[in-house]
Amino acid sequence: MALDRDPATLDPAEVRDEAGRYVVDALYDSLTEMPPDVAGARPSAALNWTVGPDDLEWTFLLRTGGRWHDGTPVVAEDFVRAFRHLAEADDPPFNRNLVEPLLDDAGAIDVRAEDETTLVIRLPAPFADLPALVSDPALAPRREEPPDPERPVGNGPFRMGEAWAHNQFIRLAPTVGHHAAATVDEVLLPIYAQLGSEQVQYEDFRAGALDVASVPVDEVEPAQVLYGRSPDGHAGPGVVDGARASLTYLGFDTSEPPFDDPDVRRAVSLLIDRDVLVAQVGSQGRVAADGIVSPGIPGAGEATCDHCRRDLVEALGLLEAVEAPLQDSIVLIAPDDPASTRVAESIVTALRGALDVAVAFRPQPLDRYAEALAEGQFDLFLGGWSATRPTMGGFLDPMLDATASPLDNPGRIDDAEVQEPLLAARTAVTSNGRRAAWEEAEQAALDLAVIAPLYHPLLRTVVSDDVTGFVLAPGPRVDLAAVSVPEE
Repeated sequence: MALDRDPATLDPAEVRDEAGRYVVDALYDSLTEMPPDVAGARPSAALNWTVGPDDLEWTFLLRTGGRWHDGTPVVAEDFVRAFRHLAEADDPPFNRNLVEPLLDDAGAIDVRAEDETTLVIRLPAPFADLPALVSDPALAPRREEPPDPERPVGNGPFRMGEAWAHNQFIRLAPTVGHHAAATVDEVLLPIYAQLGSEQVQYEDFRAGALDVASVPVDEVEPAQVLYGRSPDGHAGPGVVDGARASLTYLGFDTSEPPFDDPDVRRAVSLLIDRDVLVAQVGSQGRVAADGIVSPGIPGAGEATCDHCRRDLVEALGLLEAVEAPLQDSIVLIAPDDPASTRVAESIVTALRGALDVAVAFRPQPLDRYAEALAEGQFDLFLGGWSATRPTMGGFLDPMLDATASPLDNPGRIDDAEVQEPLLAARTAVTSNGRRAAWEEAEQAALDLAVIAPLYHPLLRTVVSDDVTGFVLAPGPRVDLAAVSVPEE
């Protein structure tokens, strides 16, 4: 299975790219896991869990016999250490946002080990989606010593078969005695770090050197003819082309005029032709968005977006009626990678063609872009969101949460019509109650145009018909332990 890049790290707390998450997911077991159909969390390192009558205290009972790859027992204190590391490290880890729903007003986390197999998490407020949240590989257990950067020792169904060969490959071997034992003899992950890596991967796949590879955008349709198409967009064999759990959107500084006015935001959204935009950046790799939650996530598609289309007449009519006119100039920021730059330039062209204002596009290196978002140095920004968990809440919370950090909610969204159902979803006892509240929050966010959805990226992966059990969940995540390869 090809990796598109050399992972930035294999430390669960710091993992930040798809390549790294694939590996960490195989090396470590978190408390729960999300099945490919994302119907609900199921046991992983935890055998079961209960919640107290006040909906604040969650108790996770670990499996007996859980072990690190070196044979030492995995105990509840290892999970306590992982949660506290994310919450309390002097240099906040990349995935700290995962524990934000667990922190009280002072930023403290209440997590403890009652004994070796009992983990208790005490929440400051009800958060019913906790079992899905703790499935994230970044919340895997943590030992006292930092993980070996080249050959980390985990507790998952695979172990490192040898030290990480940077920019060459990672080799995984099955963990003997694991509760979800793998059926393959090994998984080899060649690393394609060169420019144009997707094309090289695909050529290697066609030559029989790979079982799973990325497909270049312009090769998707020919690949579907050659290898068939996944019946549901996620399960192999064939071309897997379902929606990712991601959204690319246009964001606004909703805290300052003129973009504190919903009609101004709706007007800007109505100036964008999403079909043209998607065609410019590769229609086989993206689908125009008419909502926030990605297709494939349970509950997606229920909300309606009246401004997710191009209508110049309606847009200009809205702008004529607003009390605060647009300023003389508008600043749009975006990351300086090629795809983001093309999207931003397309938006700038649409705005310049319709508005009598100067529109400045300022592409930023990723670190500077993050600083600009945190400091509010923009009028508009091109945002990308990958759900922290494959549920509606993974899209809507904390992206729309008024209490979230500026990196999660750069537009300073703070509308009661959005915040109230978000809070209701966190406290809802039943899955139907959570879904109804999330749907209300998404619809309110669309009605108020607090963001302008643009498109959902699609998976572009081809799976050999020699492989069975390969399912690429929207995350994207894959359970490599469920994959098998018949003997020749």
